[in-house]
Amino acid sequence: MQQKDKLLNLGAEFIFHELPEEILPNIWTTGLVPRYHNEKNWSGYREMKINGEIVEDNIPEDQSVVIKTKNGLILVSGCGHAGIVNTLKYSVESFGNSKVYAAIGGFHLFKKNDKEITWTSKFMKTYGVEYFLGAHCTGIDAVYSIRENNNLERSKCAVGSVGAYFDYKEGMFPGLITK
Repeated sequence: MQQKDKLLNLGAEFIFHELPEEILPNIWTTGLVPRYHNEKNWSGYREMKINGEIVEDNIPEDQSVVIKTKNGLILVSGCGHAGIVNTLKYSVESFGNSKVYAAIGGFHLFKKNDKEITWTSKFMKTYGVEYFLGAHCTGIDAVYSIRENNNLERSKCAVGSVGAYFDYKEGMFPGLITK
């Protein structure tokens, strides 16, 4: 028995959002994020079967949460397998805002090389990201490179750690890790 079947037997309900959908006032799920750019933000090659065909599992079900605020959009990502640039682009297009004020969460950048991080940084700047709190799978080096590439202060670009949080009115509080 698969995990999903076990959870269904226990009474769990699975709700699928292929398209953006408002889940609370001004809080949206992105739905499935199109892959405009080949960011390959997943770990290793895996296969899956779709309609009888074996294809690479690029985690197509990846999605994020977007909060609409007067300062701009706040993107909250679990692991960013669709790629942060793809998710930023889709969020701006889907939610009719010209900028993403803050990007918070995991963005799966820990294995990216300098050229890829520079490319990512450039696009983050294009989408107006003022605050970046990169957690678990983002990678410490990636966060520091993004900070340097975009001339951001630690108070605006930090590694997610114990005690770190973001308040859309007050800004970011980086937590216990310092540099």
